[in-house]
Order: sequence, then C-alpha cells, then structure tokens
Amino acid sequence: MLTPRNFSRDSAYMYDDRSTVKEFFVVKTANPKCSLIPERLVAERYSCHVHTLKRWEKDPTLGFPPPVWVRGRRYRDVAALDAWDEANRKAAEAGAAEVAA
Repeated sequence: MLTPRNFSRDSAYMYDDRSTVKEFFVVKTANPKCSLIPERLVAERYSCHVHTLKRWEKDPTLGFPPPVWVRGRRYRDVAALDAWDEANRKAAEAGAAEVAA
C-alpha cells in the first residue's frame, strides 16, 4: 500500500500492483473522453526509451501523436495513442496480406 510517507514516483514501480500505480499518474481533463498519461508511461507502453518517442514525433511519416504540454511536462492523449496503434495494426495486416498473396 502506498502512503504519503513512503511514496515516490520511482519507488511506486517496485510494487506488484502496477495498475493502481498507473491509474494514479493519469491526468483527467475537463473533457471526459480525453485523458493524458506522462511520457514515461507511454515509453513503458511501447517498451522503448523516452528519447525514442521524441524521435518518432520528429518523423512525419510515422504520424505519432504530438505531446500535450502541462506545466512544462510532456503528456500524450490516450485516445490518440490508441488510434495510432489501430492504424499501425491495420497497416501491418495489409502488409502481411500482400506478402502472403
């Protein structure tokens, strides 16, 4: 159980129940359909380094969603990331179908 006394962002990841820790870091906006997650969790989502996300962002051919800046920190919109994942999945399936044909 996390308490204010022993809590830090780094030590939070040492706990087994990561789902509750990740829920803590999601930023809710005024729009209920829009939620933001910090870059560190986005990097964890794609099993890459934060700098890789910046490289993806600079490459216009990838179409990676841009960051949302909140008080000097970079966040990403979860819905935009999900849409990007879906577009990449469809492109991969189309490419696999062409190879198989």
